[in-house]
Amino acid sequence: MPTRKCQPRIPKKIGSQNEQKFGHFRNKADLLEALLERTRLPLEELIGAFVDPLAPDPLAAMQRAILVCLHDAQCDARRRRVFEIVFNRCELVDEMASVAGRMRECAREGLVNLERGLMNAQRRDQLPQTLDVRLAPRCCTPRSQG
Repeated sequence: MPTRKCQPRIPKKIGSQNEQKFGHFRNKADLLEALLERTRLPLEELIGAFVDPLAPDPLAAMQRAILVCLHDAQCDARRRRVFEIVFNRCELVDEMASVAGRMRECAREGLVNLERGLMNAQRRDQLPQTLDVRLAPRCCTPRSQG
């Protein structure tokens, strides 16, 4: 994890030209939480399209959201750098406990959203009623997280 001395290098690492806008964070945890929020916000609309009980085609919306996530993880350099920093370059201890908690909460939220999407697909007869919508997302996510 970057120390306070190398905190000014973080904007350059994630592709930002403006180091000044990163000076207002109180600590590394605040900075990382802002980076995570920035990567999550564009997905909100995609997720909403399959968790909405009135979604006309929740399975297609879920597929689109998953494909966009996978595509962005591979092709969006800025998002990839943020994930690299968060998942590979920082120890989530001490002052970073809030970031670790947020990551766990996002993972839980993701499972709940997948469950809702699968339930919506069942209601629309896109999936069999025998599908365990609580278990299915838990079986898939370890494969996507490595």
